[in-house]
Amino acid sequence: MKASFVAQTDVGLKRKDNEDSYLIDEGNRIFVVADGMGGHAAGDLASRVAVESICDYFRRYSPAAGAQATPYGVNPDLSETGNKIINAVCVANDKIRQIATRNEQLAGMGTTVVCAHLDGHVVTVGNVGDSRGYLFRQSGYRQLTEDHSWVNEQLQKNLITPEDARVHPWRNVITRALGSRDAIEVDVFEERVRAGDQILLCTDGLSSMLDDVTMFEIISDAGASQERKCDRLIEEAKKGGGVDNITLILVRFMED
Repeated sequence: MKASFVAQTDVGLKRKDNEDSYLIDEGNRIFVVADGMGGHAAGDLASRVAVESICDYFRRYSPAAGAQATPYGVNPDLSETGNKIINAVCVANDKIRQIATRNEQLAGMGTTVVCAHLDGHVVTVGNVGDSRGYLFRQSGYRQLTEDHSWVNEQLQKNLITPEDARVHPWRNVITRALGSRDAIEVDVFEERVRAGDQILLCTDGLSSMLDDVTMFEIISDAGASQERKCDRLIEEAKKGGGVDNITLILVRFMED
């Protein structure tokens, strides 16, 4: 299946620096978005290391290497691509921790990450933290990923409402991030896509500033180009406050 894509990043209205990163490897059909934390130098570095490490893993991956190709093991319940994503993200986690260990000024740096790999009609999405992956199609939309955040945990337990979650003072407290610990748990989701479907990967600088319905209305506008859709999403995120960096990749699928 063919795919066209657009990526954009914006510092937002409140931050001086942009600690988000994104990277697209068109040849290996891998798309990555990361949201760094830990101060300007540390956050920017952590997100950049994450996206570069994940794409580099996909470039270097070879099934012929056997166990060396998957140093973090293989989950038999997942596809080959799902296991590649887990190993790629774990490699990135190790690199971030190694860098932080060598420089005390970078101690505590970390990043969220969401990535997607395209293989025919199947999209495999992996995430750590609260950067999100969405599927949009004519009939509706769905968030593919689960936020690894304190607020989402309370939502899952029905201790707070979705309305409370959007304004909760702890809504930015994440429970998983690359760089936070030696072993990191990566969630993986697979989805079959068809012509006309669109996948959105974004940092919480977008998803926390406008609701999903508004995103759907913008992305489902058949008269707008992908570039214009991305422009409008960033514009709306700024209207909502623009309190964080805003980064997104929008992918649209077409028949061969």
